[in-house]
Order: sequence, then C-alpha cells, then structure tokens
Amino acid sequence: MSAGRRIVVVGGLAAGPAAAAQAKRVRPDGEVVVLEADSVMSVGVCELPFAIGGVGPDLDRLVRHTPATFAAEKGIEVRLDSRVLAIDRRRRELTVQSTERGTYGLPYDRLILATGAVPRRLPEAIDRPAATNLLTFKTLADARALDSWLRMNRPERAAIVGGGYIGLELADALRIRSVASVTVIDR
Repeated sequence: MSAGRRIVVVGGLAAGPAAAAQAKRVRPDGEVVVLEADSVMSVGVCELPFAIGGVGPDLDRLVRHTPATFAAEKGIEVRLDSRVLAIDRRRRELTVQSTERGTYGLPYDRLILATGAVPRRLPEAIDRPAATNLLTFKTLADARALDSWLRMNRPERAAIVGGGYIGLELADALRIRSVASVTVIDR
C-alpha cells in the first residue's frame, strides 16, 4: 500500500479499533477510517456482564475512546452512527448511511470487516413489542437497558440463550444481582 491509500474498518467496538490502530502503525502515511453503526465506539464488550454484576467498572467507564481521542492519539477518523448498506467489491466502494452525512459512497483501497456477531432474534410470534422482558445483550445500550430493567422489575428468574463466555458471565452477574434462578440455554 502506498501513501494516500485509504483503509476502511467496518466496526468500532473492540476488534475494529484494534485493527485500525495496527493498520495505522504498519502504514502511518495511510488514511484510516472506522465506521461504527452505534453512537459509541471502543466499548469493553467483554466487561459488560461484570458491570451488570457490579464487580467491574460501571457501564459509563467501559468506553475506551471517543472519536476525538482516537483521532488525536492515533490519527484515525471515526464516524459514528454510520451503517454500511452495501459493499461494491468491484468498484471498491461502500454505501454508507450516516445520521450526520446522509447516504454516501466511500471508496476504499483496503477493507477490514470487524463487525462481530449479531444477536439472533426469537421468532416474531415470541419477540413482539408486548414482550418487554426479552432483551439482547451485545452493546452498551443493551447493557444499560438490562441494568435499568433489572432495577425496575427485580425478577426472580431469568433465562439466557447462549452459553458462550458472555452468556455465562451474564448468568453469574444476574445471580450477583439477586436473580434467584438463572438458566443458560445453549445448543
């Protein structure tokens, strides 16, 4: 890659900023842009369950960088609230929808996809607006919603679908939060 080339990283929570920082170290003369669909970046996602359980930093302290600090410290531009709608590999261009810029094309020379997993939703018959006790747990906003819901409702039972590290740590956090019965469901 030569000077003036643009590397675009899609995903700004954990892996994306790390990949962007590494790209900038390898090619300090290149332009690096991070696109994040959420309104925050660089969140310690793996620490979310610990914050819920009160045994780690509180939720507000889990944001490692802001776009301004990332630009100042690393020389990397971060665009929040920017969702990639399409990738045209032949033209090397993304179609991005942003609350700040509207919908626009973003050319790239190199593309890094670091979006992480997408929570699988339950079938529509189960997951409807009336079911206020069905929550996803991936983002800082999800963790804030769960924390608020736990304080308001003080449930006695909970079921977690997903037995990976985050699901198991969340089960432990719910027990710490006095949920009497927590069941983890995993394939």
